[in-house]
Amino acid sequence: MIVPIVTEALETAKLTLREIDGIAVTRAWFGGSLLVGLSFAKSLSFASGLPLAGVNHVEAHLSAIFLEKETPRFPFVGLVVSGGHTSLFRVDGFGSLEG
Repeated sequence: MIVPIVTEALETAKLTLREIDGIAVTRAWFGGSLLVGLSFAKSLSFASGLPLAGVNHVEAHLSAIFLEKETPRFPFVGLVVSGGHTSLFRVDGFGSLEG
């Protein structure tokens, strides 16, 4: 299902692969769907020539709030409830968290 999902994401964003500057993917291996995503991202990066950037999975959850119009100020407390992660974190800045 990953190909139709990526296709739909690009269509929703009204972008083509040629308009993307790079590919970000979780750099930790958790198995299952994340392994599929990692493999797909590596393959897409190789085939397209786009750079691949590894990101911390938990930090990505905590940073998703910055996609909203109103965002918190640092420091803030973030709750991650996702699969194997259910934790509270103090977030002092991008890349700076304590949990």
